[in-house]
Amino acid sequence: MNLCHFLVSHASFDWILSTVETARHGQPLGGGRLAIGVNDMKFRDNHQIVENYRRILQVLPEKVSVVCSAVLPVNEDIYSNPSIVNNTRITDLNASLKVLCPTDLRCIFVDARRRLIDANGNLSAAFQDGDGIHLNAVGNHIWIEELRDGLSKAQQGGSGTVSAGSVKHTKKSP
Repeated sequence: MNLCHFLVSHASFDWILSTVETARHGQPLGGGRLAIGVNDMKFRDNHQIVENYRRILQVLPEKVSVVCSAVLPVNEDIYSNPSIVNNTRITDLNASLKVLCPTDLRCIFVDARRRLIDANGNLSAAFQDGDGIHLNAVGNHIWIEELRDGLSKAQQGGSGTVSAGSVKHTKKSP
């Protein structure tokens, strides 16, 4: 299976949509992984972001499984833009994405946040690189573990939620 993934620093929905459109006309995609949101939160409201996720799901070929990562938390004590991007807004956005994903049987929603936050709900200092938003090697390892679980479920042909170690999975009907 070929896997198309979109974990690109500073990627926007516009870039991803154009990349998906280009890929549709080239090599077939076996699966996709969506992990976008914080960059777009600076320019779009949550409703627009969810609609862009919906558009990406509509544009991807029917046989492409999708793993949708929750937008990861920030450390509001360090991150320089908490008035625009904050954990309350991220939580609201993720709630909407978690509702959107099961509407598409190809989609699995992966939420690693519980493994990455501190007691105050911020991205833990132990898992970020000092800017309050980007994961360090340990944080990336945790996130990758969760994504691998989601990818495994997607390859089995399911949809549902992978939530920080506890898997809720629905098998597609034949």
